[in-house]
Amino acid sequence: MNLALVENRPDFVELVLEMGLDVNRFVNHIRLRYLYNNTSETEILKTCLKACNLPLQDISLRKRNLVAAGLVEKAIDPMAEMIMGPNSSSKLFVLSTVVKKLRRKPREDWISLRTVGRLLQEMVGCSFPDVYWDEAELFIWAVLFDRPQMVALFLRLAREPVSLGLIGCNLYEKIAKYLPLYDTDGRLRMITQKLQLEAAILQVVDRCYEASHGKTTYLLDRRSENTDGCTCTELAAQAHCLKFMSSASCQYAVDFEWCAGVKANPAVTICAYFCPLLLLSDKLFIFSTESAVLDDDDDDVEEEAANRPDMHHLVVSNTYSTEDSGGDEDDEDDAGEADADGSDYNADGRLKLFVRIQRFYTAPRTKFYVQFLAYIIFLIFYAYVLLFAFYPTYLSACEIVLMVYLASFFVETIRGVIKSAQQPGTYNSRPRKWITSYSWHGYDIILNITNITSLLLRIGLDTTFIYAKSVSAISYILFFIRLFQLYSAHHKLGPKVQMITQMFKELLIFMLILAVFLVSSGVVMESLLYPYRTEFNASVLLNVVYIPYYRIYGELNLDESNAINSGCTESDGITCPMYNFLVPLLMAIYMITVVVLLINLLIAIFRYVGSVFRLLPITTHWCRVLKRIILGANNAWTCRNTTI
Repeated sequence: MNLALVENRPDFVELVLEMGLDVNRFVNHIRLRYLYNNTSETEILKTCLKACNLPLQDISLRKRNLVAAGLVEKAIDPMAEMIMGPNSSSKLFVLSTVVKKLRRKPREDWISLRTVGRLLQEMVGCSFPDVYWDEAELFIWAVLFDRPQMVALFLRLAREPVSLGLIGCNLYEKIAKYLPLYDTDGRLRMITQKLQLEAAILQVVDRCYEASHGKTTYLLDRRSENTDGCTCTELAAQAHCLKFMSSASCQYAVDFEWCAGVKANPAVTICAYFCPLLLLSDKLFIFSTESAVLDDDDDDVEEEAANRPDMHHLVVSNTYSTEDSGGDEDDEDDAGEADADGSDYNADGRLKLFVRIQRFYTAPRTKFYVQFLAYIIFLIFYAYVLLFAFYPTYLSACEIVLMVYLASFFVETIRGVIKSAQQPGTYNSRPRKWITSYSWHGYDIILNITNITSLLLRIGLDTTFIYAKSVSAISYILFFIRLFQLYSAHHKLGPKVQMITQMFKELLIFMLILAVFLVSSGVVMESLLYPYRTEFNASVLLNVVYIPYYRIYGELNLDESNAINSGCTESDGITCPMYNFLVPLLMAIYMITVVVLLINLLIAIFRYVGSVFRLLPITTHWCRVLKRIILGANNAWTCRNTTI
C-alpha cells in the first residue's frame, strides 16, 4: 500500500481498499512521515514552504539510528563469543547482518509532520487536530503532491467530504498563488483541479439540498472540530469558490445565518431592538420553522447546537416513539413537527417570547442594523463637536466624550491584533494576517494614527489649536468614508462599493502613466517661460504640477503660455514670462495626449471594471454578508461595535 501510494497507482490503491483494508489502522505517524519524505514530486510542497517562510525540517528522528546501531554492535560482539562459542558462525552471521542494516546510513527526512501542520495553518487558516483522521490525511497529502486521481479517491472515502473538499480548494487556491508567474501551466492546472473539486462538492451539496433544506443548512453552518471551528461557507468564501457560493443551498445557508430565521423590515428591526414586545406580532416578524431532524444517537450534533444559540432552533431531535406498528406513515413524517412543539412552542403552535428574543438578539443582521444606527449617531455627534464644541482654550464636555470614543476605537483595534495573535500561524505572519484578513483593517490603522495625532495636538490647546482642528477634520472625513464598510453588506450598494475600490486601484496605476506627461510638460514649460530664473523658489515646484494638472479640467492658462501677464511691463524671464514658440506647441501636444487619449483610456478601464463586477453581483454580495457575519461573531461589545 505504501509503495502504491508513493508510485501513484490509484487503481491498485482502490482495489486494496475494496478488499477491506482498514484505513483507520493504516494511517499513523510513521506511514505519513514515510509518504511525505519518499514521494518524488516535491516541487509544489517546497514552493509552498518557501512562500510561507517555513523550514524544510524541524528535527530528524532517524539520525539517532546511527548511535543506536553503534551501541548494539559493541554489546552484541562480546556476548556472542561468550554464549554461542567461536564455532557458531551462522548465528553470528545473522547478528552481524542485523547490525549492518542498523548501521546503514538511512535517508534523512527532509520534512517533518509538524512542519506540514504549520504549513496547513498558514495556507488554510485553521489548525488541525493532532489525531490523524485517515482519509483526510491522505487527501491532503495527495493535494500537496499534485495527484488528482488520489484526491478524487480519498474524497469519496471521506466522512466529511464537503468540508474536506473545501480545504482542498483552499490548498489549490494558495498553491496557484505561490507558484511563480512564469509557470502558467502549473497555475492553470491548479485552478482547473480546484474547479473540478468544487464541482464535485457542489454536486453533493445540491443533492442534500434537494432532500432537506434544514440538514443542508446545518451541514454548511456547523463548525467542525476537524476544521478548527470554520464553517463550510467560510472555507468556500476564503477559497473564492464563486460557483459554490452562488448555489441556492449556500445562499440559503448564508441568508439563514445572517437573519437567524427572522424576517423583518430594517426599521421594524431597529424599533424591536429597543422594544422587544414587538416580537410578539406575527405581522411584523416572520420566524422560520425550518429544522434538521436528527437521530437519537447524534449527541455531538445536539451538544454543538446547544453551544451555539444561533443554530439551536435549526436542530430537532427525533425522539418520537415507534412502538405501535399500526401507526400511520403520516405520523412518522410529522414526527419532527411534533417534537418541535415540545419546549420552544406554545400550545397554539407559536414560538414563545423568550425564544423569539433569543433568536432576534443573536441574529447578525440585528446587530448590524443597530451598529449602523449607532455609527450614524456618532458621525452626527462628531460633526457637532467640529462645528460648535471645539474650543481653543479648554476642552468641552462633548469633546471629552468624543475623545473617549476615539480611545475605545484604538483599544478595539489593539484587541483585534491581540486576538489575531491567538490564531494559528507563525509569529511573524500574525500581524500581516490581521491586516490582510479584511481590507478595512489597514484603513483602521491609518484612522487610529490620525486620531492619536489630533489628541496629542490638543495638549497644546491654543498653541496647536489650528493644527488639531485640521487633523480632526481629516479624521472626520476618514470616518465618513468608513461608511462604505457598512454599505458593503447591502445587495445594491455592496457591488458599487467594490467597483469604486477596484477603480481606485486602477486609478493609482493610471496616475503613474499620467505623471510621465504631467511632470515633464510642467518642467519644460516653466523652464522655457522663465529661462533666466536661477534662484530656488518652492512655489515654482508647485506650479510645475499645479498648472498641468488643472489643464485636464479645462483651466488652460493660455495667457501664461503666450507670455501675457497684465502685471508685467517687461518680459525679463525671471519674474515675468518670456515668449517661446515651443510652449504653445508643447501645450497642444499635451492636451491631445492627456485630455483626449489618456482620459478616454481611463474611461475605458472604468467601463471594463464595471462590466466585470456586473457579472457576479449575487455571489459577491453573499461573500460580503458572510464577512459581516464573521466580523460580528469575533467582535465584542464596544462603542465601536454594538454587538451583544
